[in-house]
Amino acid sequence: MRKRFRDSDIKVWLNREYLNDLYESGAKPTDIIPFELDLKCTLGQREYGIDTVKVGLLTLEEYGEYYDIIPLIEDNWWLAIPWRTPKHSLNNKTNARTWSVDYCGEYCPENCYSYFGNGVRPTLTFSSSLLVSFDTSEMEKNAENIWNEYINYLHEWAIDHQNINCAYSSLACYDEWLDNELDEDRD
Repeated sequence: MRKRFRDSDIKVWLNREYLNDLYESGAKPTDIIPFELDLKCTLGQREYGIDTVKVGLLTLEEYGEYYDIIPLIEDNWWLAIPWRTPKHSLNNKTNARTWSVDYCGEYCPENCYSYFGNGVRPTLTFSSSLLVSFDTSEMEKNAENIWNEYINYLHEWAIDHQNINCAYSSLACYDEWLDNELDEDRD
């Protein structure tokens, strides 16, 4: 990775090879919408501007915004923005730092010339024509019915296990009960 995402080898790879792999796997060019990637550095300088890409990397701000829904992975991966820009760096070593995320979800600036085995997690914007909508009211009604069945199970279990001979038996928690119900439905 070079000093800025706009000129990086990874940007070229994401928007050529990776994108072509998606197309070969069945995606259409209209399925992936170009988006603007704000390359503002951590200190707020906008020296690198905004880049328009079909495939990019998350910025540090976006990582913070989506932190709760991004699953952890075993490898470190790069973010798109630098720690600071050359105009605001006293020496050449600190302007070569960009942000990465480690296997624990912690972010830290790293020297972008030494790869440390970091990978990438591509960011894309998909066309709304790919979205599938469905009626959730039926799902909610079904979930409520299942919960009511579990409550009935608890009630019946309590009645059946009132005497002292049942002192060491235990009822199933909801997940165990549901797994058992699903297994019975499959049989």
